[in-house]
Amino acid sequence: MAMLKKGAEKLLGVEAIMHTPFKENYELDLDGARKLVRHMIDNGIVEGNGCILVAGAVGEFMAMSPDERKQLAEVCLDEADGKVPMIINVADTNVNVIKELAHHAAEHGAYCVQLSPPYYTPLSDQELVDYYKDISDEISIGMMIYANYWASQVYFDNIIGELIQIENVVAFKWNHPDALVYHDVLIEYADKVAFMANDSHRFGMWQYMIGMRGFCSQGAVYAPQVALREWEAIKARDWERLSELFKKWDVPFLKWNRSLKEAGITGPGGNTLKYASELLGLPAGPARPPHDYPCPEKQREEIRQMLVQNGAL
Repeated sequence: MAMLKKGAEKLLGVEAIMHTPFKENYELDLDGARKLVRHMIDNGIVEGNGCILVAGAVGEFMAMSPDERKQLAEVCLDEADGKVPMIINVADTNVNVIKELAHHAAEHGAYCVQLSPPYYTPLSDQELVDYYKDISDEISIGMMIYANYWASQVYFDNIIGELIQIENVVAFKWNHPDALVYHDVLIEYADKVAFMANDSHRFGMWQYMIGMRGFCSQGAVYAPQVALREWEAIKARDWERLSELFKKWDVPFLKWNRSLKEAGITGPGGNTLKYASELLGLPAGPARPPHDYPCPEKQREEIRQMLVQNGAL
């Protein structure tokens, strides 16, 4: 059996996908960011149970300048103080900006960086491999590759073997529209790098039986205890309990997200976290334009009921 690559071992459990709090004038709320990190740590998102992603798509990285992203990373890494593995998203259209953000993350104590495929201009498989190798050669910490096929139109299954050979590639934030490919990749490579499920458990328990090390969760930001119940069930291989938790939280959450889209609320997901966070008195603020739409009252009541029913409110 292959050994998990160095730098992958702490990536497991609940990957909390943090939103970026803004003030009402859309300025960064850095004090609010500290409070969110502290809230997650105080409620169990710590090394061994999970990790935290900062400034991802849900964190509206595409609406922030490189300097703002550095400021956000600094305060979050400082507040975490080594208690939980911190992942800093460094995606950008400019390779030099990516390297700058990656160096900054490493200097301030990030465990690894996250990097999606280049967006806007499609690349060939070889260009993608070269792209990730170029970034890897420049950084001193691990890299999580983000398989966001719905945004990038990159599926990775043809080149995962080559990507894993790159020194600093230690993890995949994994998703794929084809269930057979999704599971075949895990069977082949889950003992080499850390795979984190980015699919709201849509393939159920089987993925954890064959090597998935954890799952991404928006809800873990405002209601860590709910996500951690699922992780405890996974660790215990209590699939009946996990199924019950799916039905109680994940399925209603997916339906709620769908109802938001039907109401005309779109965006990267950060705005959905903010509606729930506000109900719990956590820092949120508006999403930055063009996604700064208020949540309709019907959907606010729906998420409030979900939080109550799951013991978070």
